[in-house]
Amino acid sequence: MYKTKVTKKGQITLPNEYREKLDLSTGSVVVVDLKKDSILVQKPKADLEGLFGAWSDMTDKDVKRIKSIWRGWNEKDIRGL
Repeated sequence: MYKTKVTKKGQITLPNEYREKLDLSTGSVVVVDLKKDSILVQKPKADLEGLFGAWSDMTDKDVKRIKSIWRGWNEKDIRGL
C-alpha cells in the first residue's frame, strides 16, 4: 500500500510498481470509479463497442453486420483462422 498526495488540480501519482504491472505510461487512459468510500483506478478493458466510433463513415448496416459477426465468433472459429 502506498500514500500519495492530491495536487491543487486534483491529480495523484500512481506508484511506478502499479504503472508497470498495468502497463501504463504517459498518456495512458484509466477508468476511475467511486466504490462506497474508496476510489478504484483500473486499466480499461478492450471493447469492440468502443472501436466503432473510429470508423465514422460506417453505416448502421455496417455496424450491425460487424456486431453480428463478432457475436458469432467462438474459440473454434478463431482457432480455424
